[in-house]
Amino acid sequence: MAKDKTINLRVSKELYNKIKKKATENRETISSTTRRFIQDSCEIISDLAGEVLTPREEVFDFEYDGKAVSDTACALCDKKIKKGSKIKIQETNAGKKRTVCGKCE
Repeated sequence: MAKDKTINLRVSKELYNKIKKKATENRETISSTTRRFIQDSCEIISDLAGEVLTPREEVFDFEYDGKAVSDTACALCDKKIKKGSKIKIQETNAGKKRTVCGKCE
């Protein structure tokens, strides 16, 4: 197993006392309690992010008008778009693009 890494952090005296009290109640060290709090919090945030938040790659930051250069399909409704039709092109900051028909814009 790889050696654990050390994180030093500063907390208020009030928070320290809360952690110390919880550690004593659970018969753990302050370090073990703090590690458990951080690990549990990360798991909760990760679970919530998957259920509540939109993945970053699905957030389209830019939108511009264009014309289809070939027959294609709308990324949202799968409607056929003929060459030369007006379209919206949506793009993420990461460069991911999708073509959207006039009805779905």
